[in-house]
Amino acid sequence: MKSITIDNIKLIMNLLLAGDYFDDFLLDKASITTYNTFTIDGHIIKSYFTDEEYALLKNKELIDWKTVKHMAYEIIKGRKTPVKFKIVLALNPEQLDRFLQSNNLSYNISDISGLYLNINYENNALSCITATSLNTFTLDKELEHCFDDYVTKLFSSIE
Repeated sequence: MKSITIDNIKLIMNLLLAGDYFDDFLLDKASITTYNTFTIDGHIIKSYFTDEEYALLKNKELIDWKTVKHMAYEIIKGRKTPVKFKIVLALNPEQLDRFLQSNNLSYNISDISGLYLNINYENNALSCITATSLNTFTLDKELEHCFDDYVTKLFSSIE
């Protein structure tokens, strides 16, 4: 787990809500507090879709960020900044597979519950905290360290 302080808040927020930089990520959950607290659960309700529609979603459990980011944008936009928000994004299965291969990690995708970006805004400060979740127990921290490096490079390539 690594915490990264984001200095250029306006740029990151623009990329997050209006750009396509984070569009390949999946949304786990979002909580945005303005005059109310709004929550978005990114878990897909399979029964809402026909089998054909669900197959087009590639049988994912979480919705693509690009599909719901306009909702977060509508809540956040305005003359006043939010009191706080937390947006939890996850690597999608294709990203996860490429990540494991590029780092020569021997994990099975089924062993990994998720690799997450926790994007937090509070008290006029924006940060990103990484998180890894495994379905198995291991003392090996290589996956966590590689993901921390990946996210550090992701944000440093922006600023």
